[in-house]
Amino acid sequence: MSVKAWTRRFPRDIDALDSIFTFVRGYLEQEGLKGDGAFEVDLVLEELFTNLVRHNRGHQDIEIGMSRANGDLVLTLRDFEVDPFDPTQVARQALEMQNELSPGGRGIILVLRMTKEFRYEYHDRTSTLTARLEWRGEQEA
Repeated sequence: MSVKAWTRRFPRDIDALDSIFTFVRGYLEQEGLKGDGAFEVDLVLEELFTNLVRHNRGHQDIEIGMSRANGDLVLTLRDFEVDPFDPTQVARQALEMQNELSPGGRGIILVLRMTKEFRYEYHDRTSTLTARLEWRGEQEA
């Protein structure tokens, strides 16, 4: 079994979510990962991708990467030619105010709770989000 990173760019459009979910399934299958963990991966990617589409005013495709590290699944989203916007900070603020949030503001809190690590970096007009999830499914031997 290989433990190889996959990277692909997706159109900056909510309609790309089905292609993203297919990409996830392909990676998990290649890595021999089975079980309910795919649902969490989909949820985290859907929230992060949707936020980039809605809140960053870029025009380029969004790059999504998947890799493994010490048994965890690492998701990386890169958004190019955008202004800085740190959703990790938004998530922490939302967590503090969760009782006052509208239903639309709670997804980022789920990402914060579902990930072992949720990190933001910005360099040369490129925004990079890294989400590390503990794999909760089975792995083929």
